[in-house]
Amino acid sequence: MVLVRFVMARKVLAFLWRMTTVKYHESSVCLAVNEHLPSHWRCYDEDKFTDMGCVMSLVNRPAQLLALMSMLFFVCSAARANDYPAPVDIDAVTVAASMETVNVIGRVVALQSGNVAARTTAAVKQIRVQVGDVVEAEQVLVELHNNRQRSVVALMQADIKQWAAKVQSAQVKQNLAAGDLRRLEKLRGSGAFNQSLFDQRSAEAKAAEAGVLEAKASQNYAKVQLKRAEQDLDWTLVKAPYAGVVTARRVAEGEWVALGAPVVDLVSTDAIEIEADVSAQYLQFIKQGAEVQATVNGQPLALTLRAVLPSEQALSRTQLARFAIALTAAERPRLSVNQAVSVAVPVGAKDALTVHKDAVVRNGSMSFVYKVLEGIATFTPVQLGASSGQRLMVLDGLKEGDIVVTRGNERLQPGQKVQARNAGK
Repeated sequence: MVLVRFVMARKVLAFLWRMTTVKYHESSVCLAVNEHLPSHWRCYDEDKFTDMGCVMSLVNRPAQLLALMSMLFFVCSAARANDYPAPVDIDAVTVAASMETVNVIGRVVALQSGNVAARTTAAVKQIRVQVGDVVEAEQVLVELHNNRQRSVVALMQADIKQWAAKVQSAQVKQNLAAGDLRRLEKLRGSGAFNQSLFDQRSAEAKAAEAGVLEAKASQNYAKVQLKRAEQDLDWTLVKAPYAGVVTARRVAEGEWVALGAPVVDLVSTDAIEIEADVSAQYLQFIKQGAEVQATVNGQPLALTLRAVLPSEQALSRTQLARFAIALTAAERPRLSVNQAVSVAVPVGAKDALTVHKDAVVRNGSMSFVYKVLEGIATFTPVQLGASSGQRLMVLDGLKEGDIVVTRGNERLQPGQKVQARNAGK
C-alpha cells in the first residue's frame, strides 16, 4: 500500500510540473488530471469539475498549486520513512489508584517586592528608569546630587593626612624621650646620676608613647569617617537590590529626598510562588514536598507544596498554602503578581485510567500521545488530570489496554511504522 501511494504521488507531482509549463484550458486540465487519478479519486460528472474545485484548476492559482505540490512532496517523504519501522519503547494504559482533585483558585505572589528607599539625603538629579522597565540587580535607578557628599569625602581625606603628620610628630617626640632616658640609665651608679631627673625623663617617655597611640587612634577614626563619607557618596546612586520590574516612581527630578524616603517601587518576577487557601480537610491528602498540577491561562504548571501556615481562618476554615514553582523562569509561562492560578488539590484516592508521563507530548495547551495500532503510530489527543508518581490520570482519549509510545515519540510522525524494543519485558 505504501508503494502504491508513493508511485501515485510521484505521477501526480510529475503531471503537475507539466501543467505549469504548458497552458491548458481549465476544463481540459481537469479532464487530463482525472485520467491520472485513482478510480476512487476521479470525478465522473464533467459538469461538476469546476464546482468541485478539481485539483488541476489550481494551475491558474500559483499559491494553492505550490501548497499542493508541497503536500505531495511530504506524502512521498513520509512514504519513504514509513518503509522502516522506528524503534520505540511502549507501555500500556492501565487502571491504577489515583488521587481525585478539586480546583482551588490561587494567586501569584512575589517573594521580593516593595519600595526602594534613599539611603542618604539629597535632591534628585536624574531618574534613570520608567515604569515597566526590567532592571537587573545593582542597576542604577535614581541619581541624587552629590556635591555635599563629595565635599565631606575631601574633608575626611585631608583630616587623615593631618593625623598622619601628627602621628609622625608624636613618634619623633617618643624617640627623643626614649633616647634621653637611655642616657640617664647609663649613668646609674655614678656620681653624675640624678634620680629626680631620671624620674622626670621616664614620665616624659611614657607621655610621648601615649601621644603616639592617641595620634594613631585619631588617624584610624578619621579613616572610618572617610569610609562612611565614601559610602554616603555611593548611596547618591540608588540601585536595585534585586532584579525585577519597576512598578512606580515616587519622586521627580529636583525633589528633595529625605533619608529612608521611597524613590521607586520594584517587584521581582523571578522569585515568585503560588499562594492558595486550601480547605483544612484536604490537607491530609497532601504532604510537604508533594507535587501538584496547576493551570494558568490554559497552560500546565507543575507546583510543589513548600509550606502550610499553621493558622486556620475562622470563617472559611481554610489554611494558607505556599507552592513553589518547579520550572525556571525561562521554562514556565509568563506570570504576573496577583494573577489567578487554578491549583488541582488532591481530595482522596480512587481507581482511575492512567498513562505513563513519558508517553505524553505537549504542544502549548494541547497534549497528545502516539497510540500503537497494528505496528502503526497513531496521533491521539488526550485530556489529562492529576499526576500520581510517574503516571497521569486520563480523562479522555484512551481506554484501558491501549499501547502507547513512551520513548522515541518525539521523532515520530503520524502513521509511521514502529517496532517495540521493550516488547515482552
